Amino acid sequence: MTSTEDHVYPEEERKRSQERVLSLSALKDSLAESCFGLSLSEALEEGVCVDCGKDPKEQCYSPEGMIEWRRSGLCEICFDRIMASGEEEEE
Repeated sequence: MTSTEDHVYPEEERKRSQERVLSLSALKDSLAESCFGLSLSEALEEGVCVDCGKDPKEQCYSPEGMIEWRRSGLCEICFDRIMASGEEEEE
């Protein structure tokens, strides 16, 4: 038998989940702003890439590129360039 202290009520779990999402969003905003000078929220609101400042619709060549832009703020071209530079450093 579990005690009431061990039981997480649905409303409480929903609240915790929302708090985690807000914390993650704040972290993503802070990281983007410190790396690129523009937060993820600002980039999404303005419809620009955090790195090159261009419209991601013109810089993404696949549906996955637009998904990545919504996650990181990077258009597909900038994302690919950054990932490629990391691969070159490993070699």
